[in-house]
Amino acid sequence: MNRSRLVQRVAIACAITEFTVSCGRGTEAHADFERMRAQQRYDSYASSAFFPDGKTMRTPPIGTVSREEAVLGDSVATGKRGGVFVANIPIPISPELARKARTDFKVYCATCHGEQGSGGGLVGSNLEVAPPSLTAPRVRGMSGGELFETITQGRGAMPAYGWALPPVERWAVIAYLRSLQKSE
Repeated sequence: MNRSRLVQRVAIACAITEFTVSCGRGTEAHADFERMRAQQRYDSYASSAFFPDGKTMRTPPIGTVSREEAVLGDSVATGKRGGVFVANIPIPISPELARKARTDFKVYCATCHGEQGSGGGLVGSNLEVAPPSLTAPRVRGMSGGELFETITQGRGAMPAYGWALPPVERWAVIAYLRSLQKSE
């Protein structure tokens, strides 16, 4: 009996010792993180002697698709399926997304195209060449994919808004535009 009790106590002591030693103090992970933080790097907007233009931040190569956009699928991220413009909006538009689209339209589109999309926005009315009415038959005839590409890359004097509006929001703006076109 004494011997079995002694074996039990030794086993418990060994288990406690092994547990204590294996846990460590947590410094290994901390040291590795610090090593990562302390590595040589450039700050985002710092100048760089390495690149000829002196900029640290680089423009992604043409055709680069972010991980977030890749998950959406080709037609949602590019407005094309198999290299051909999609005809319709490839995502469902929730009421929340519709509200966001209305705000985005007012911020990015209405300044030139007007609140109803028919022209006469404050900025647009001061341009040499007036922006087209988004409710005109020519624009109504454009596929969803064509409108998506126009918003993404710009056209003529219109700047690109792909940098400002994620793909889902661009599609929502197109849905909002289609609702404006139906109301005319």
